[in-house]
Amino acid sequence: MALAQKVVSLEDHKEKVMGNPQLEDGYVRIANELFAAMAAFGFTGRQMAVLMVIIGKTYGYNKNSEI
Repeated sequence: MALAQKVVSLEDHKEKVMGNPQLEDGYVRIANELFAAMAAFGFTGRQMAVLMVIIGKTYGYNKNSEI
């Protein structure tokens, strides 16, 4: 019995894997100095993932202070 194969276009694959990110759906704005310091520090992959979550949950709310 032969296995059925599905042909998927590259564009369909990109849409599934990458999604369709839009600025209107939200974004994280971070200072260049902080971003450069993070890049230069040499975090492991797991440490960087945790840092990205923390930044997304803090800087990502785009508030100046907690009032």
